[in-house]
Amino acid sequence: MTTAIESILHYVDKKEVVELTRSLIRIQSVYRPKVDDGNEEKVARFIAHYLKNMGLEVGFSMKK
Repeated sequence: MTTAIESILHYVDKKEVVELTRSLIRIQSVYRPKVDDGNEEKVARFIAHYLKNMGLEVGFSMKK
């Protein structure tokens, strides 16, 4: 008998996960507490675009 996690992992494309991770690592984005330079926005926009391409509705707000 497989667990729920094993059942889900069956559908995960490992190559796609690796490529997504590589793409995220390439984005210049270092979180620095109490520094409001907004460089995390690049990652947020990348992920939003990725999820929209999967057919999901995406929304986020940027703290200013």
